[in-house]
Amino acid sequence: MPNRTLLTPALTSLIGLLGCVDSSVSTPPSNPAPAVPSGVATVRSVRADGSLLLSDGRAVSLQGVELPDEAVRFDGMGERLRARVEEYLSPNAGKVWLTVDGKDPDGVTEGVALVRLQPDEDTTTLNEDLLRAGLAVFSCRTAEVSRRDELFAASRTAQRLRAGWFGRGSARRLDRLVYLNGACMGLYHQVESDDYHRHLDELHQAGFRHVSLLFPVFLDKVDSVDIRRDLARTVTDARLIETIGYARHLGMSVMLLPIVLILEPGDDDWRGVLKPKDLGQWWRNYNRFLCHYLDIAESTGVDVVSLGSELGSLEGQTLRWKRLILNARGRYRGLLTYSANWDHGDVAEFFPALDAVGMTAYFSLTEKLNPTVEELVAAWRRVAKELEGLVKRHGRPLILTELGYASQDGINRDPWNYTMNTEQIDLQEQRDCFEAFSRVAPEMDFLKGAYFYDYYPDGGEQDWTYSPRGKPSMAQWARWARRK
Repeated sequence: MPNRTLLTPALTSLIGLLGCVDSSVSTPPSNPAPAVPSGVATVRSVRADGSLLLSDGRAVSLQGVELPDEAVRFDGMGERLRARVEEYLSPNAGKVWLTVDGKDPDGVTEGVALVRLQPDEDTTTLNEDLLRAGLAVFSCRTAEVSRRDELFAASRTAQRLRAGWFGRGSARRLDRLVYLNGACMGLYHQVESDDYHRHLDELHQAGFRHVSLLFPVFLDKVDSVDIRRDLARTVTDARLIETIGYARHLGMSVMLLPIVLILEPGDDDWRGVLKPKDLGQWWRNYNRFLCHYLDIAESTGVDVVSLGSELGSLEGQTLRWKRLILNARGRYRGLLTYSANWDHGDVAEFFPALDAVGMTAYFSLTEKLNPTVEELVAAWRRVAKELEGLVKRHGRPLILTELGYASQDGINRDPWNYTMNTEQIDLQEQRDCFEAFSRVAPEMDFLKGAYFYDYYPDGGEQDWTYSPRGKPSMAQWARWARRK
């Protein structure tokens, strides 16, 4: 792995080719004001978010500059940002030179600009000064950015030096990709009766040192663009932050795995076939949604973030994903992956921009209801050979972000179908499937870990879900946790 705090040649090339957010299909404000022109201007006042109110009454945003999410930013951060801007402007009595990079895609200000005290375009900008001091995080607002590489490098400098915002969060635990033999635990509700501490204690006692916290957010329909996270089924920010803190208290590394669910799906609708009615607005909303959780991850010391899960119909939009990834790296120091569906790993051309290929592992193994362990092992070896080719193509190691088997007869045939045979509970087949994978995993040199799924429901011998609790498969989970 290259040093993650430095601007590597690969990242420099990526920055040079791409913008940071796609505004190509953004919806302009209903009565847009004339765009602010590039050139000399006088600043009348500075807002707490760093945007500038000009003497003619118009406002401009600072390109690449954004405060962290208010859920986790430290007290007074906006005032510190404003004070730094005012200090920067004071020698020139508010007179600045603007390089406008386009319209604000959200219509909040009349333009997005780079700001200098001199007209020389080779001089350092105010934007870079704020990012280098860690008084803001990197988030480019438009596709055309005049000093994109310099802005990104300034933010990476702040990350490396732990300046400002990047010095307030928890110390990072993993600075490289280690073997993640972990467990996936769902945070599916806000209710206090779901004792996530108890679940984490049990996983820790079983030997787990890596945990993935999976939680849902919602779209109304398959073509919706508004992402909802304030329903009873989305964990609150406070509960998520507290749960991350408890896992880290136990010595666990943490991965965050947000998934998108549809509230009113049609017969064949799920997150793999999304078709947003306004694609540009979808990507802006998705970027904003991810930034919220990336800021939580940065402030709490989360080790890995998955930037999505099984969004198959959108995975071919490589440039948009790369812009999203660049924004993520500008505000978060941890490792990044994306969780592709088990049958869709060859689509995402943006995987080389991440630290690892991520994939759910619901591969069909045999066509039998009662296969032997040896037959399951042979099936996993076939899968492993296919995965090896995928990893070589993308040039990144593999993490299996979900690997689970419900306690149902024949589940090995379609592990993703958790309601295929709920009337026929089969605890042994569930156990055998985990054992088969565990036997083959040491042969997979390209594999950097797997998270067994799902440590949430109560389990027990009459339970047909993925849960291993109170079942023979828990012994396989424990062996996986202690794998060296």
